[in-house]
Amino acid sequence: MRRSLRDQIRDLLNLVRESLNSPGFWLGWLMTAYLLWNSRHSLT
Repeated sequence: MRRSLRDQIRDLLNLVRESLNSPGFWLGWLMTAYLLWNSRHSLT
């Protein structure tokens, strides 16, 4: 039983909305950006 593409997109949007509401999501992004920034500057 396949689900329609519209249902899959709606589920994905709900998941994104929930993750945007959680502070851990933003903390993870900040840590990732910080590590990428540090690694890029330490190479030069």
